[in-house]
Amino acid sequence: SIFNLIKLCKKKLIVLNGDSFLANGINSLIKSINHNISSAIVCHHTEDASQYGALIFNEENQLTSFSEKKKLGPGYVNSGIYYFSKETIIKYKNCGYMSLEYELIPNMILNNETINVIKVKRPKFVDIGTEKSILKSSKIAKKIFIQ
Repeated sequence: SIFNLIKLCKKKLIVLNGDSFLANGINSLIKSINHNISSAIVCHHTEDASQYGALIFNEENQLTSFSEKKKLGPGYVNSGIYYFSKETIIKYKNCGYMSLEYELIPNMILNNETINVIKVKRPKFVDIGTEKSILKSSKIAKKIFIQ
């Protein structure tokens, strides 16, 4: 879907997964963006990373590994909020379907693209990607939005 709309983007784009919500994630991303970076991903820490895409990054907060739903235990996980320059991402356009988590980001890492990691502290993360999590999400959303 990103590549179907890429021609409508001027220079930069923010991509959000539709099955999750992270309070303050977009604000943190926007505050962290500068004109020198071409890609970024927002993450938060969780005690159980096995249900999410786990991120490994270096001391400069640059992504070095992305493991979709494989890492057990605590870790930083993908919050589903991304930033890309059009110039960087257009290089990965192909003629068919491409998964952001399983293909695009791993290919970018393999090609030594710099992907900055933006950590959100004290997250209020809502996962609505499963039937079980949808039922839990209404209670969590009320706590986030009705305080």
